[in-house]
Amino acid sequence: MLKYCEQNDIDFNYLISIDGGYYQSAFSYFIVTFSSIFDKKNNTDTVGMSQELLITRAMFDYVKPRRSLNKVTEEIAQVKDNKKSQGISGYLTNGYYYRSYFDLSSVISAFRAIFNSEKQTVLEKKYYKKIYKLPKYEEKTWI
Repeated sequence: MLKYCEQNDIDFNYLISIDGGYYQSAFSYFIVTFSSIFDKKNNTDTVGMSQELLITRAMFDYVKPRRSLNKVTEEIAQVKDNKKSQGISGYLTNGYYYRSYFDLSSVISAFRAIFNSEKQTVLEKKYYKKIYKLPKYEEKTWI
């Protein structure tokens, strides 16, 4: 996307990419939305993630080779363009959380890192020793 903007003389402050993803944690399986933001002013990238939505292992195994649950949903619900309307998240939550909610929360998560990095740095500097009680380094001599 950056290359495209540069080649076509498109000015911007931030470039945002959004993509659905999935992961396994212990014996649970989730779908999530990830976003990546490029901050032109600071020449930095940051990543955000939405809240997770629990799915079954069968669903996880289905999407793992890069298949879309939206296609299956379209067949079951007999609708078209489910990805553009409610997404798999809307289908699985009976319309309570549409895809746009997950997209938005991942973008907010990424922007939080950009706009609040100073606050984060202050907290880390002030509380680092309290949070991480690291043992003192002891030099050892080996014979």
